[in-house]
Amino acid sequence: MILRQVNPFKLKKHKRLGCFGGIYFLFNKGKLVYIGQSKCIVHRLGFHEADTDKIKNWDSYAFVKTNVARKKLLKIENKLIQHYKPKYNKTK
Repeated sequence: MILRQVNPFKLKKHKRLGCFGGIYFLFNKGKLVYIGQSKCIVHRLGFHEADTDKIKNWDSYAFVKTNVARKKLLKIENKLIQHYKPKYNKTK
């Protein structure tokens, strides 16, 4: 699936990437723990770094850049969450 196409990056590297939208994946010791989407992944990763109460214990991330409408992006995110069932995502 999609995670085979991306390599997790170590923390702190995201600050040099610039702003772009897409789906991002947070990992802890190589295990997927959270999937999210954002119009600006770089800023969103910064929020996750600062918010230790919600998403604990992640040490690397991966992302897929997209250029799709917000509604479509939410649909993709939900399908990925349902498929992978990450520890910190709430499933519907």
